[in-house]
Amino acid sequence: MLKAANDVQPVIEKMEGNISRHFGRTEEGEWVDTVMWDSMDSAKKAAETIMGVPEFKPFGSLIDGQTVQMRHVEIA
Repeated sequence: MLKAANDVQPVIEKMEGNISRHFGRTEEGEWVDTVMWDSMDSAKKAAETIMGVPEFKPFGSLIDGQTVQMRHVEIA
């Protein structure tokens, strides 16, 4: 998972509005991928388009659709 996450990093960095990305694992073994964007519009556009990017497929194939939780949060 970590290798696939790192392999998709250059794609995410080139996406419009990307500020930063942090990828890690909780003590319970859950993976957490936090990406900061310059706006909610950039975040939502990236979420819509990333699935169609060929370089994302190896990473995406490791994500369990039954357990994944995607959230968009405004930072206070």
